[in-house]
Amino acid sequence: MADTVVALGAKRERVEDEVTKHAAKHPKHGQDEDQGEEGSDTELDACCGSKHGGKARQVPVLSLHPTQLAVGMYQVSFKVGRLKQMLKNGSLEGYLKSHPVPVIKGPGGGLYMTDHHHLASALVKLALQVDSPKDRARGRSRVPQPYIEPADKALSRDWSVEKEESPGFWADLADHQCAWAGHLKRMLCVGEGGQPRVQYAYEMLSPADLMTHMPKAVTGLQDDPYRSLAAYVRYAGGYRKPKPSAGSNQQPEFFVEFKWAQYLLGKMGELEGEPDNLRVLEAALDHAKSPDAADLPGYIGPKEKKKDDSED
Repeated sequence: MADTVVALGAKRERVEDEVTKHAAKHPKHGQDEDQGEEGSDTELDACCGSKHGGKARQVPVLSLHPTQLAVGMYQVSFKVGRLKQMLKNGSLEGYLKSHPVPVIKGPGGGLYMTDHHHLASALVKLALQVDSPKDRARGRSRVPQPYIEPADKALSRDWSVEKEESPGFWADLADHQCAWAGHLKRMLCVGEGGQPRVQYAYEMLSPADLMTHMPKAVTGLQDDPYRSLAAYVRYAGGYRKPKPSAGSNQQPEFFVEFKWAQYLLGKMGELEGEPDNLRVLEAALDHAKSPDAADLPGYIGPKEKKKDDSED
């Protein structure tokens, strides 16, 4: 177990290096070149209101509306380091083009992202590190803006005709697996010796409360350390992201890491260290391999040791 955890960092870096190289060589990865760009252009026009003659569209990262309340900030910090390497070697633009943010057009024409919240958050933090105050004052940045694509999920109706958000819109997002209603509550309690301590608990918000608490941009997302821990457990082989088999009618699993984060909180309570702490990660891996986790998506069990290095 310890060997697995120690090797995690080096393994993850090698995978990210390969992703970086691939993005630089194949900036249009995932697109059928024989079909050209017309098909995706039509979808982008319908979903995102593209006016760019059908080309993949870049938008300011702060114009994207989140559909979850939190990210794992430790995971975001890790991504910032990788994106900074790509910026230095010139491959970041290609990487972003091959990893577009899926969006749904919502009330007022707003773009609501259904994935890649960690990537968007990392782009914002990277810009704060590398852009000068003068550049920021002029609205310029060395960091490329994200590309967008229409989400492969459809809501019950076209909400872009509405002027403002409503609980009905957020209920529709949640019902169609486009928004995560989980909220990590922080409660100040009195611990041993009368010392204050923080207790955590997950709660699922109503559509009205989700609308009220949801930030307008990724800069308002909270930190969920259990979400970071869930990602590190997956990297170390504690579970995998399940994928429907080809030709099956099986529905994909959404919000896998958040479901594992809920489980890990229930098992571990307050973390005795940061999510990337060796002792914390070893304990989390033990819980991931336990039969108690058998009903969670991507459960592997105690025997298989294959790591999951797929992209978030």
